[in-house]
Amino acid sequence: MLMPRERAVPAAIAAGNDMFLFNINLEEDIEFMRAGVKSGMLSLQRLDDAVSRILALKASLALPKRRRHGTLVPPESSLSVLAAPSIALGGGIADKASRW
Repeated sequence: MLMPRERAVPAAIAAGNDMFLFNINLEEDIEFMRAGVKSGMLSLQRLDDAVSRILALKASLALPKRRRHGTLVPPESSLSVLAAPSIALGGGIADKASRW
């Protein structure tokens, strides 16, 4: 049985996920995290730890600097590497695996 999102969001963060790659409604998910803190399902310390790791990762990748210099998003010409045969092979394998 699926857990309702209002419980799944704080539970996932409490279980060690630092961030979601995809969300349905950002504002709603933030409210779910706040409710999780208020109910005791999620601690402020756990949120602080997650935010610290996320900010450290961004800093290690120089994302703020790249954004200021306009180099955060690579030029389209650099995306040609995604057409490499090894990438296509990996994509095919992933497609087949997801059908199981």
